[in-house]
Amino acid sequence: MKLVYVTLGSTALALGILGIFLPLLPTTPFLLLAAWCYCNGSDRLYGWLMTHPLFGLYIRNYRLKRAITLGSKITALSLMFAAILFCILFVTEALWLRIVLGIVFAGVAWHILSFATLRPEENLRLLPAGGKRRFRRAATLAAEGKTKAADLPTLIEKGCECYLLHAARRDVGLLVLQSRPDGTLLLEELWIAPDDRGRGYVRDTLLFIDCYCRRKGMHTLRTTIDKRHGRVVAAAVKSGFMIVGDTTTASPDGTPVPHYLLERTLLLPPKAEKER
Repeated sequence: MKLVYVTLGSTALALGILGIFLPLLPTTPFLLLAAWCYCNGSDRLYGWLMTHPLFGLYIRNYRLKRAITLGSKITALSLMFAAILFCILFVTEALWLRIVLGIVFAGVAWHILSFATLRPEENLRLLPAGGKRRFRRAATLAAEGKTKAADLPTLIEKGCECYLLHAARRDVGLLVLQSRPDGTLLLEELWIAPDDRGRGYVRDTLLFIDCYCRRKGMHTLRTTIDKRHGRVVAAAVKSGFMIVGDTTTASPDGTPVPHYLLERTLLLPPKAEKER
């Protein structure tokens, strides 16, 4: 049965990709169908789709906010209008078919316009900082924010993955993850610039992390939070983390700082549960 879901999901994904270039073919429904099929057929494929820089962003915005960007609306409507106008003027002379095409355009346009318009600062993208340019941007951001990832090269050498949080044409935060062989994922750093806090970026990033775990087959997310940051701890607990212990980490100047150790257990697929 899983093979059927994967096949259907891959077909829906292919149709969704075609829909980007063919205005009469809808994109969003096929991407949502692909996500649903992959969710039932393959956790890794579902995680891959949901963390994809383009398709994952499209689906996450729809799921979380029921919104798309103004640019996406304009592009979709313009391409669709041009294609239908071409068909009406040069492809068909039948009046009934021209009316049908007009109705199709009106229906799809209404559907697109019914979405809320996503403001640029709400459209959070997570960009892998693997290239030299993005790595320099991430290292600069970590140093300016005096975060735990200030020594980013060392974290990368330890096997961590770094992502830039990007919105409104600027870098607004930093995410550093480390996968462990025992199936746990360490949230080494999730830092949002002070001027960009309170815009839902943490919520968006946690959804990305959940999908990342499914792609990697991870079952537990762990992190540490400074005990002095009570509001951050409360927000983490509200997001599903549990305080499981205490630990101490050294600040950049060597001073020991007490931290809470927090965990968030993720739902495993049946096969993984049996293996455990």
